[in-house]
Amino acid sequence: PFTRIDKLADAFGIKYRRYEKIEDFDSEMDDILNSSEPEIIEIKVDEDMEKIEIEERLGKIAILAKENEIRELAIREINNQDILINVVEESKYANSRKNASLKIDSQQFLAKIAKTDTESDIRLNLIKKINDTELLEDISQNSEYSDVRVEAIAKISNQNLLTDFALNNPDSKIREAATKKIISTKVLEEISINDSDEYIRKMAQNRYNMLKR
Repeated sequence: PFTRIDKLADAFGIKYRRYEKIEDFDSEMDDILNSSEPEIIEIKVDEDMEKIEIEERLGKIAILAKENEIRELAIREINNQDILINVVEESKYANSRKNASLKIDSQQFLAKIAKTDTESDIRLNLIKKINDTELLEDISQNSEYSDVRVEAIAKISNQNLLTDFALNNPDSKIREAATKKIISTKVLEEISINDSDEYIRKMAQNRYNMLKR
C-alpha cells in the first residue's frame, strides 16, 4: 500500500499541505518558501504537464528557498539551460550559483561568471570548464580577480600576451603565472635580471637554464 504522506507528516508533527492543482501551489509558493517551519508539500501534477513547466517552478525554488538542501534538490532536477542560467543570475546564495553553473554548457556564460562572480570558489571551479582560447585570454586580461586570472593564464599559450604579463604586470602572482609559460630564453633572461620579486627572478633563471640545455 502507498504511504499516506499526510499521516506520516502528522506522526512527526510536521505541517502538511496538499495541492490538487499546480496553480494553487504557485499562488502560495512565496509564503511556503519564506516559512521558517518545516513542511511537507504534496502536489498533484498532471501527466501531460510539460517538463519545462515543472523545471520553471523548480528554478524559482532554487532561487528563493532558504534551506540549502531544498535548493540543491531543486537544482539537481533542472536540466533546462535557460532556467539554470536564471538561477545563477538571480540567486543570492553562492552554493546555488555554483551548483547551477556547473550544469551549464555555454562557454560564454561560464566565462562571464568566472570573470565577475564575487565568490572565489565559483570562479575557480568554472575556469576549469572553460577551454575556449579567446575567452580564457579575455579573463586573463580583464577580470578584476587575480585568482581566476592566474588560472586562465595557466591555460593559454599566447606568447605575446604572456610576455606582456611577465614583464609589465604589477601583480607578482600574475607575473609568476606568466613566467611559468614563457618559452623565449631572451624574455626569461630579462625577467631573471629585472623582476622586482626574488622568487620570480630565480624561477625565470631556472626555466632559462632548462630551456638552454
